[in-house]
Amino acid sequence: MRIAIDYRSALSQRVGVGRYTHNLVRSLSRLDQENEYILFSFLLKGYRSRILAASAPGSNFTLLSAPIPTRMTRFLANRLSIPIEKLIGHCDIAHFPEPYPFRSRVGKVIVTVHDVSFELMPEMFTRDTVSIFRKQMEVVLRRADEIVAVSERTKKDLMDLYGIDCGKIHVVLHGVEESFRPMKEGEGLGEVRDRYGLPEKFVLQVGTLEPRKNHKRLLEAYRLMCEKHTAEHSLVICGKRGWLDEDIYKAAGGPGLEGKVAFTGYVSDEELPFIYNLASAVVYPSLYEGFGLPVIEGMACGRPVLTSSRGAMAEVAGEAALFVDPEDVDEMADGLRRLLYDEPLRERLIKAGLERAARFTWEETARQTLAVYRHSAVDDVYD
Repeated sequence: MRIAIDYRSALSQRVGVGRYTHNLVRSLSRLDQENEYILFSFLLKGYRSRILAASAPGSNFTLLSAPIPTRMTRFLANRLSIPIEKLIGHCDIAHFPEPYPFRSRVGKVIVTVHDVSFELMPEMFTRDTVSIFRKQMEVVLRRADEIVAVSERTKKDLMDLYGIDCGKIHVVLHGVEESFRPMKEGEGLGEVRDRYGLPEKFVLQVGTLEPRKNHKRLLEAYRLMCEKHTAEHSLVICGKRGWLDEDIYKAAGGPGLEGKVAFTGYVSDEELPFIYNLASAVVYPSLYEGFGLPVIEGMACGRPVLTSSRGAMAEVAGEAALFVDPEDVDEMADGLRRLLYDEPLRERLIKAGLERAARFTWEETARQTLAVYRHSAVDDVYD
């Protein structure tokens, strides 16, 4: 098979879809030396130089810059219904790790859908963002032959919201990189602490700064915990700026929080495991996620994790995390206290978390994704 994968997101800062795409391709290169892979980007500002600077992960992988005119955005090109073959030649499978699928004249189109939070809580996005995401999904529903959902929750949401047949949706869970593991002193932890000016003891939240991640309620819960119990631990928020994030910074400078909250900004994949290891605990009280990678990453690093009882977090964490109602600030504050000072609970969560995280590998993600490719190709034969 000739399999084309949209590689744009892996060439930018690797958060969310970019990390998924990078790790999927890297693992496919280890697993599959038979099929031909085309990793394509476009001749848009920034992407050409990035793809030229990148290296193919295997001899059966080719990096390609497709000839879309510089002034044409990927969304406009998508909406104009340009066939993928016009850009990269024939392909049996065209996989789009984010929902910007081009149509195919002959091959099968596969799209990964990570979540539909813009439909479930549009108030957490700007009006323009919701409009763009909805238009994307219209294209997905029209063009995708198969859909990869990153959790059972995402599959259910797709079926409930859009009426997609369950047989068209394949659940393939994320993995966690091998670099996310417990570390010891002497492995560079001190250097990373100094580089980011991290405090000696802190609670860590990882994720793009946007309303859905629930930073404001976390800040209030952290303030309550400090007020009622102790201010021994700082709060470190790790992630790049998103949308509607001004209120998060404003809340972090409010009464009772002065000097207790630190923002690291974007942290590379290489340094992120160190920051997890330096934390006393990991908190991820998002209002909704299609998966929630920081939950598994924190567990893999041997940190006790508190997360939301909503979205896919319970599905991902199993019984290896402390769950709270993400809209109940008092419950979250008490959960933070327990996560930091209840030693039997911490020990149980750390042990269970390491065991749970070991189940999530990018190799398995790649294996199941390759099965989707083969399934689509077989279906094509019988169409």
